[in-house]
Amino acid sequence: MIKPMNWPVFVSTAAVFVMMASTTSASDQVGCVAGGCKNGTGTFVYDGEMRGQRYEGQWKSRKRHGQGTHYYLDGQYKGQWEKDRRSGQGEYRHVEGHVYSGQWLKDQPHGVGVFEHASGNRYEGEWEDGKRSGQGIMTGDDGVRYEGGWRADKCHGRGSYADKKGNTYTGEYKDGERHGEGTYEDVEGQRYVGMWKDGLRHGNGILFYANGLRYEGPWLNGKEHGRGTTYFTDGDRHVGEYKNGERDGRGVYYFYNGDRYVGEYKDRRKHGQGTYYYLNSERYTGQYMMGVKQGQGTYLFADGSRYKGAWEENHPNGHGVASYSDGSCYDGLWQEGMKHGKGTLFEGDGSVKHGEWRQDRFVRTIDKERQSRSITCKMLSIGQI
Repeated sequence: MIKPMNWPVFVSTAAVFVMMASTTSASDQVGCVAGGCKNGTGTFVYDGEMRGQRYEGQWKSRKRHGQGTHYYLDGQYKGQWEKDRRSGQGEYRHVEGHVYSGQWLKDQPHGVGVFEHASGNRYEGEWEDGKRSGQGIMTGDDGVRYEGGWRADKCHGRGSYADKKGNTYTGEYKDGERHGEGTYEDVEGQRYVGMWKDGLRHGNGILFYANGLRYEGPWLNGKEHGRGTTYFTDGDRHVGEYKNGERDGRGVYYFYNGDRYVGEYKDRRKHGQGTYYYLNSERYTGQYMMGVKQGQGTYLFADGSRYKGAWEENHPNGHGVASYSDGSCYDGLWQEGMKHGKGTLFEGDGSVKHGEWRQDRFVRTIDKERQSRSITCKMLSIGQI
């Protein structure tokens, strides 16, 4: 499974850029201590809720306006102001080492700017209302790099992701998750090309495994689900239904040697009713359980012989009837593919052996009452079943 991406945590810009209150002062002087703080250039020391803060720069109508530097308790802003708000080009430096340099609007990063976190995380690109929005590049201290679209501080639109291990993703995002069309490739060589939803493979897509195996088809919540095709490295191919990542339901399996299976699957194995066609024209039609012939089934041999009856672990086992190409027919018990137990053999010349069998050998006669062929024998002989 491909894990959802965990982006490096950036300290909230809202926390970094807000003015801080204080109860201490670096100077006993407050108010305009130098120059003109109504219109012109002057220095103003704040009191009250902004006690301890200082502004040096241009003023207009008693408001910070133009170029100036404001010293907060947790850092400083140097740049342009408009009507008492940071607007235009400016740089904020936080005491912990975080730095934002770029465009501002109404006290928020807005436009193009660079934010560098003290941890080493860095974002360069577009901002809107204090959040990464538009096009931008993010690099993390853990080696993660993302370049592409952003909206409200989350990856959004088309972008490219890479981590220090070499895992990459190029495609569409929505609200921070892979969403839409995209390609993911991990360091081991596995590659997925297709649709995504909420960070998971969802919709039509192709998964190329590192060993050469390939799946093409629909996905649901990160797993193969629906009618798809798997191409195996040895030339085999499966076309059919998948559920929760497994072959489950009706399907056709084409073997590289020419054999073919048509039938039901469960948990990637033949399970239920199915028909196996062999290259040499032999055929089995019947029940499977967890990949093996188990239950009731009919086997047609290349020479025209047939077996119909019970199976266990790929062998006739239990009661069954076999008609042979020489005209003979056996109706009785089987064990591991051999006549074993009570049964009757009707020879082609009309003779009958009715009794007990051991490992395909007749060992003793039980009685001589059963002299006519069973209905099943007759039907098998003429190919009606």
